[in-house]
Amino acid sequence: VHSLKGNARALNLESIGERAHKLEDELDKLRSNVSEIQKEFIERTLKALEEFHIEIKDGSSIFEKILGMKSALGGKQKDVDSPAKELEDFLRSLLNKESKELGKQIDFHFFQEGDEVSGELLGKLKNPLIQILKNSLDHGIESSENRVKLGKKAQGKISVRLQSSGGKLIIDCEDDGGGLNLERIKKKAIEVGVLKEENVSKMSREEIYQLIFRAGFSTADKVTGLSGRGVGMDIVKDDIEKLGGKIRIQTHEGKFTKFSIEIRK
Repeated sequence: VHSLKGNARALNLESIGERAHKLEDELDKLRSNVSEIQKEFIERTLKALEEFHIEIKDGSSIFEKILGMKSALGGKQKDVDSPAKELEDFLRSLLNKESKELGKQIDFHFFQEGDEVSGELLGKLKNPLIQILKNSLDHGIESSENRVKLGKKAQGKISVRLQSSGGKLIIDCEDDGGGLNLERIKKKAIEVGVLKEENVSKMSREEIYQLIFRAGFSTADKVTGLSGRGVGMDIVKDDIEKLGGKIRIQTHEGKFTKFSIEIRK
């Protein structure tokens, strides 16, 4: 549902995105108190899913009609972009939309180096990349006002770099925001019972940073349309591991965060 919401928002399907957000509310209640499932909850969830089905079905019908009209009118098909270019355009559109809603200024860069990456693989990587970039925008990049106070440019920088060669694909997603707060992650992990205080000293920085991929774990103070429920980064790790890949984090508090995905093609 969280992935559906992200894709809907990126495609400006606001009503579907809003329905997904409301359904997330219901599912979050279930996750926090799974022992008390009630008939009323099940009925609300089924109703929400039925509304999804109707809306998506209606939307598909409209799209088919538009495409049919274009064909009948002899509209020319545009040149087919490469899979990487299509991904770049999609991510740029997503960040433009979400940054405006958050009132943040973003400078987005997309680089591709080496061999062409198949559309099939990039399609499977789209959801993880959406979640990472939303996380960078919401949690990483500071407000323009705060950035200026910190001596940074008002406009935050987010970049995605695809490097493909020798049967290996590396994707780096980097922002020049506030970085991950190690102490805040440790404190939150202890509060929610993910870690015991006496075990923290035995963990490396990388191991502690990896806690952000735990389902239900979030350091956000409130739930927004982008984040806050601890859903999203766990999707990233699950999707990458399903592809036989791995993800690492490099960060420096106050300066940057970089997520590096490595996959054997």
